[in-house]
Amino acid sequence: MAIVLRMAREVLPSGAHGIAGILQTLLQLPAEVALARPDAPDLLQKTAEKLFECCFRSGNMPSSLGNGKDRLVQFCHGATGMISLALRLAEHHPKSAVRYQELAQQFGEVIWRRGLLKKGLGLCHGAPGNGLAMLSLQGELWLNRAKHFAVFCVEHRDELHPLDKYLLVERATNLAAAAELNCLGLLGVGPEQLATLKQWASGVVANEALEAEVPGACQTEDPLPFARDAAEKIPPDPSSITATLEIPQSLLNSARPAGSRKHVEEVSVGGVLRSAITSKVVTKITEYFWNFETNCVLEAFRGVGADASDRMVLWSRQGQVELKTSAKTPAPHPEVRSPAVNKEVNISWLLRILSDPAVPGFSIDRTIKSCKTPRRNQDFDKAYQYFMALSNWTMYVADYINHLRTVQPRKMDDSALSLDHVFIPVVPIMFKEGIGEVDHSIDTLMSALPKGDAEAPPSLVMSASAGNLLLVEQLRSLKEQHENVRNSFPGDTGILTAVEGCISLTLMHMNTLAHQWVQAVDYVESMLRKQLVAAIGKEVSPSEFGSYMRFHYRKLFLDAYQPSQFCFAVRRSEQHGPEGTVSIEEETFGDAGSLMHTPIVTLENHGSTPTAMSFPLSASTTVSFTGPVHLHGWLCHSFSGQTGSGLFLKARARQFSSMLVLVGRVTSATSFDPTYAAIIQNKDELTIPLEMSVIPTPKEFKDAIASLSPEQQQFAKAFRAMQLESTLFGVLVVQIKPQLEKLLNLPDDSLTKEIKLTQDLMELFLKYQIPSDLLSFSEEEGVSETVTAAPARLGAVRGHVKAMFDMINQEKQEELEESRKQAQYSAPLVDLNDLLGGSRSGSSEIPEMEMDMCCEVAVGSFGGSATESRDYTQVPQEMDAQFEKLDPDSSLRPTIINIGNTWKKRSQKALLAEPTEAQLTSDHQKQEKDAAFDLLDAITKSGALPLSHATLHIVIAATHCFDKTVLETVVQENVNPIEKVERSTLIMASTVHQQPAASLINQSSFPRVTAASPQLFVKDGD
Repeated sequence: MAIVLRMAREVLPSGAHGIAGILQTLLQLPAEVALARPDAPDLLQKTAEKLFECCFRSGNMPSSLGNGKDRLVQFCHGATGMISLALRLAEHHPKSAVRYQELAQQFGEVIWRRGLLKKGLGLCHGAPGNGLAMLSLQGELWLNRAKHFAVFCVEHRDELHPLDKYLLVERATNLAAAAELNCLGLLGVGPEQLATLKQWASGVVANEALEAEVPGACQTEDPLPFARDAAEKIPPDPSSITATLEIPQSLLNSARPAGSRKHVEEVSVGGVLRSAITSKVVTKITEYFWNFETNCVLEAFRGVGADASDRMVLWSRQGQVELKTSAKTPAPHPEVRSPAVNKEVNISWLLRILSDPAVPGFSIDRTIKSCKTPRRNQDFDKAYQYFMALSNWTMYVADYINHLRTVQPRKMDDSALSLDHVFIPVVPIMFKEGIGEVDHSIDTLMSALPKGDAEAPPSLVMSASAGNLLLVEQLRSLKEQHENVRNSFPGDTGILTAVEGCISLTLMHMNTLAHQWVQAVDYVESMLRKQLVAAIGKEVSPSEFGSYMRFHYRKLFLDAYQPSQFCFAVRRSEQHGPEGTVSIEEETFGDAGSLMHTPIVTLENHGSTPTAMSFPLSASTTVSFTGPVHLHGWLCHSFSGQTGSGLFLKARARQFSSMLVLVGRVTSATSFDPTYAAIIQNKDELTIPLEMSVIPTPKEFKDAIASLSPEQQQFAKAFRAMQLESTLFGVLVVQIKPQLEKLLNLPDDSLTKEIKLTQDLMELFLKYQIPSDLLSFSEEEGVSETVTAAPARLGAVRGHVKAMFDMINQEKQEELEESRKQAQYSAPLVDLNDLLGGSRSGSSEIPEMEMDMCCEVAVGSFGGSATESRDYTQVPQEMDAQFEKLDPDSSLRPTIINIGNTWKKRSQKALLAEPTEAQLTSDHQKQEKDAAFDLLDAITKSGALPLSHATLHIVIAATHCFDKTVLETVVQENVNPIEKVERSTLIMASTVHQQPAASLINQSSFPRVTAASPQLFVKDGD
């Protein structure tokens, strides 16, 4: 054959990675090929003809030349990859075009008969690839056949996906176990020892462990046994006269080199040299020698190893090295303690998953409820505990062996102990079926994977044969590195020899295997995450999850119980325009990623009859009010401690409008306790940050107090009852104009269009605190209150207001005159205009009012059952009981809404002025509250006059807490958070509306919700 591609020692004719693929590539470049070799076109055609001669009688092509199995029909192996080659040859050789086209259709018939594969949805070896090949054939027949393949792939897409991630984790775990066993084989665990260990593991109370005892660690302060000392003298030169002087070692510098000093004295008589005397000083060096011994033992034992029959020595060695010092004290190392290193690891898990003789058989039980994902199940947890314990054991022992290099320094090649060239077989790799047959190599392994089942469905998970190939390579590379260690440690004496080097290398490799296994399993889990992100198109944040739940509620609930936005228009009736809006808003992100505020969605229920309640203004003043009470149930969700949004209470007033907003808690069925208050008027916008704090779930609370004394339990229950009542967050909105009309004895709607009069009244009450009796309309004695017409009443009040302002202005003028006189006496030349700062000018031109775009919700437009005289302080207890009864996950936590520290107030001082924004700290908040309470005191006559136009909104909140992020909850916990939050919402809805869950939801959602949360539909008597 002219062109041959060799891969894995086989000649492949395939179109993907074989001869056909090469031919197609060359046929697409006829000019370049002819330029390189003139006879190339003929050579390519002859090669193709030779290739077509290898067809089976069925018309299919072999997967490799010489392979007689007519089995594979796919693009990478079989007839599928030949169609495009035959059609390309028909284009280049017109004389043979008919024959090549017929050949292509012959290959197409093979695909039509045998091409519906169950190996997945890939183009290379799946049904879609076969269907695509038929599309290249001309004619209506092949088009229809390709359509049938497409329909088959769509209808069976779930079962055709071949990648079983549980099998992938099982194969990686078995590979890691087999690789660890091969390492243990190099540490002395042979077949006989392994058989004994397996027999121990089959016992009822087996607790096998490997114990490494390495005496000689620096554990005590006692000196090493002293061996001997030696003195070395440097002799003098014998040819000279020497005077010997011995200097004790203790008097010499320890860093002074050993040697001698030469001193020459000359004697002369009459100037003639007569003699010379030479002397030498000989330095005496005393060296001290110490014996350092090690006795290393690697053994396995059963239970606690009390009897000799329960212990098995796998490897042991004694070593000794002589250490030399120049001083006797201190000793170079502390005294040997036996054992110096005593580290154990339990290997029972590894032995119990082995079948005969040493084949790991780890599997994950997918049927139990606790099995969530391939990474999150009890079988994996046991394997994880084993591998992490083994990792700690190997590193502990290897570190001590490496420590011996400091005791006995040796010149060696550090690359000998490197793991760079040792193959790691543990990878979550995917192979095609049929690659690698290694039956002849398995005999060299301590442990190998079992042979695959021929009848098992095809899978992309690496086959057992391919896994054994990796194990063979691991053992080969490890033995090769052992040989390098032996070459770097010549000799077998001392405490650090090639034996210790090989053990250290093997232990470090075992540690690497354990960590590589963890990374492999984590990679499988990341595959699930990537698939989920690819399916959705993005990472889902908590705020985006909340947006979906709003969409989900529209399909879940009946129209009468639909959750609605917490955004209310403050107005007297449907015929009146709104004075402003009150809303609770959360931070969300728009489609472009911009931050925006949107009202929260709550489950709202309100009574049809007004409820009489009261709240204290001071210790001596209590104000009563009558109006609608709205109960709102709000479910927040938290993922990994993040709610994904901030929460704010916002109150906005329109121009020439005003209202009072009080925030606090509901303390009883008839009382409200306001802790904050503010007046909102003339386009003011007050933003109050809200903070949430959760309290334990009912189950967590009961578990926590179960072991406490009765007195302690009573204290805890009383404190929890207070916490539950604190979850009733109240917002009271009071309309000012209707109350002013009532206060001043004016008919209803009298002040609706009296903008100037209303503003003047507000100024008199707030700024000057004028008593209402001085401004209200009063009938003469003996005249009925209904006799005087509305215009006359309004005119009388207007006259009172004018008179009051005249008096105030007169008082101001007198004060100014007095100030002027005092200024003249103190500084006669000072101009009065400079003193007063000039006159003020204003404009009577009124611009068109800006309309607030917040959603308006008319009173009474929400669904829900009418509740009369409901004690709202019992709602938290009722909801807590429902949480305990219907929330098996114990994820619903009652939530307390608190007021944040710093507020923001946006106001416009005048019609033509620019809006300004101010930060309201605690001092400013107190001023706002004092002003609001002063106004309330005035318009209610210190509590004598009830508030008739007040609306109370009670918000009870709960948080569904997830321990992980949105995607981690789905991937790692195998939990659908939509179903969990849906169940929690129905629990809250049934409490808020006082209706069973079955009465709240659409019939179309009933089967799905019943299957996901059956406990919601169990009656008390069942």
